[in-house]
Amino acid sequence: MRFQNTLQIGTTGMLSIAGEWLAAHSEKTTVVSRTPQLFTEQLNNHGHRAQSISCNYNVPNQLQDLITNLGTNKYDLILAWIHKGAVPLLEEISSNCSTDRTRIIWVVGSDFHNPAKEGTNKRTERPSLPDHVSLEIVVLGFQIECGRSRWLSHQEISQGVIGALKTLKKDESVIGHTKPWSSKP
Repeated sequence: MRFQNTLQIGTTGMLSIAGEWLAAHSEKTTVVSRTPQLFTEQLNNHGHRAQSISCNYNVPNQLQDLITNLGTNKYDLILAWIHKGAVPLLEEISSNCSTDRTRIIWVVGSDFHNPAKEGTNKRTERPSLPDHVSLEIVVLGFQIECGRSRWLSHQEISQGVIGALKTLKKDESVIGHTKPWSSKP
């Protein structure tokens, strides 16, 4: 599996293993985070073609700068771990998607499956994207071992995301468990 031009948003921390895997399977990748330089330097030192854009996408003027910095680049895959404001950001960057089939893999926290949000906009809010852009949501759950629950490790998170990158997943997949909600750590 090889991607032409990929965009990674928020992959320098717990998703860094997945980010490196994606860079290794991309002709070119762009890394966006508050401090992407060290991660991008590591990618380039491993022979990957990576560039960085420093941006706190929760700050409105920095978000507009990000859109400007993306320019006319066309991405065939976008991997995004975004906390607040994800929907408008994903809608905005979808204009930078390739005119062919493009995948956006949006990684979200377990709260996405919070039953208290059933039927609310928070639970069903999804970006409005062009027809040629598919959205795959990867929900980070938790593990239950010996009757106790724990959050996923960075390794488990990245392996689950790499699994989503390797296959055409459903509209939504879960790494670990999100039910029963009362078992959440």
